[in-house]
Amino acid sequence: MRRCIRNNTYWLATLAMVTPSLVFGQEIKETFVASGVTQRMGGYRPLRAEMSEDAKGIEKSPEGLLAPKYCRIEIEGKTWAFILDEPEDGKATLYIDANNDGDLTNDPQVEWNARAQGQFKTYNGNGKVELSKDQTGAIGMYRFDPTDPQRAQLKDALMYFVDFGTEYQMEIDGKEFKTFSAGPLAPNAVLPMDRNGDGRTSRNFETV
Repeated sequence: MRRCIRNNTYWLATLAMVTPSLVFGQEIKETFVASGVTQRMGGYRPLRAEMSEDAKGIEKSPEGLLAPKYCRIEIEGKTWAFILDEPEDGKATLYIDANNDGDLTNDPQVEWNARAQGQFKTYNGNGKVELSKDQTGAIGMYRFDPTDPQRAQLKDALMYFVDFGTEYQMEIDGKEFKTFSAGPLAPNAVLPMDRNGDGRTSRNFETV
């Protein structure tokens, strides 16, 4: 029991009355959440993709690319190719092989916008990846200006994060609770649980 609960005497006192069979032997309902998990979590874990001019694994690219860079988004062992076309003069465009078929001309359009920050720009966008035949998950992406000398180490990097996840529903002491995770559930994950129903979760008193 102690491995599943954060350092919290109130939780320990509450769950001490619940036998392991009642907590772990019961059915836990899972519901896939396609998007919006980042807002519910109140943050995200950034991931990094290093781009290059190597188009390996891409069978068909959009026409008219001017300055393409290639890489793959990786989430829990699965990967999806993407192309960032970033001409010096002109609008940057991001393509994602959402259905993972090697063809980047038959996928949903990716939102990719620039925002001025002083003399540099920050790029932000949203896209989707097919996780299975029945599930498509949202991802968020951003990129710092490649000409910014203070972020030279990120010159060829695309940053991204998962915005999909799973909601878990369970019963403890005869009361129903819900919690959720961003992306696939990782070992030793700490999940929020709104015990008092006020729409907020305390990191000190409402995690499992």
